[in-house]
Amino acid sequence: SFIQRKVMKALLKDVLTSIGNHKKLYLIIDDTLVEKSGQKIFASLRWYNHSSRRQTRALCLVNLVLEVDGKVLLFIPWLLTSMTKPTKKLSKKVKQQDLKNEAAITMIQSFINVTDIQGISRQRIIIEADSWYSPYEFRSSLQKLSLDYRIDGKSNYSVQKVDHDAKKKANEQTRGRKRTRFVKYEQIVKFMGDFEKWSFFTHPTSGERIFYKKAFVTLKAGGQSIIYGYKSEKYKNPKFIMVNPKRKHMPDPRTIYRDYTFRWIIEVCHREIKQQFNIGKCQSRDMWIVNGFLMLLGFTFSVWKISVFFESQEGENIPGCPTWANDFHEEYIKRN
Repeated sequence: SFIQRKVMKALLKDVLTSIGNHKKLYLIIDDTLVEKSGQKIFASLRWYNHSSRRQTRALCLVNLVLEVDGKVLLFIPWLLTSMTKPTKKLSKKVKQQDLKNEAAITMIQSFINVTDIQGISRQRIIIEADSWYSPYEFRSSLQKLSLDYRIDGKSNYSVQKVDHDAKKKANEQTRGRKRTRFVKYEQIVKFMGDFEKWSFFTHPTSGERIFYKKAFVTLKAGGQSIIYGYKSEKYKNPKFIMVNPKRKHMPDPRTIYRDYTFRWIIEVCHREIKQQFNIGKCQSRDMWIVNGFLMLLGFTFSVWKISVFFESQEGENIPGCPTWANDFHEEYIKRN
């Protein structure tokens, strides 16, 4: 936590003042697993891979990415590890989810502390995350920080609605204690109805229709939320995006859709960090990386991204990320 705050202060001190007074700051939170094979090494534990739905031995990183104008300015990886022998509790899905959520909130809080010192309004900051960070505790923490967010909601979430049949039956009842609460739950997919009856807008580049619907719901998992449902003609399943219900003025549905598409840039960061630095390929070298060099990777990666963003002089050749990363790998990693 101390290293994260020091790195962010060093990077943000001069960068945030140069961004401008009206540009949005997108903080993207996501975790990635670097799977291990062979011998057991430090920091490699058994984690639940929610994409493949199985347990795997891996290094787990919770990453924070700062994005402005579609460009990455800051990449901070946080390695989740334990100095003691891992217990069976850590391998449980719920315990691991709590651990990742706690790390994400700590990183966001550290970032907010820096932006508050710089005088940046929290209304300009938007948090984006996938459905792994959709529990009520994580969303309520963001609401307490007065932050807007775009979080991917799970399609199997149950929402509360009025049970009209039970209410009618209670009104017709003449004997015994009458029921006073008429609530039932159904999945969000069924609650939103047929997407063909939704409103739609045209995608500015592809020209396809994007159907959308907005709903204020109470989730069975806890808490109230505003959910935007989106259905593209290209894909079979709809997408549900949760936003802060305490915000006074809700943005346009097209703005919500555009903002959430920025989240996919973190997958590019994951791929670059894994491929260009070959994390997970060499067991002996990974031990050295996870003991301190991983933060240096994130720091140098961010410095390069910042230089590309602010030093776009014409005629000056700035090396591409693969070239820069390969040179860095040859000079500092292989040599050591």
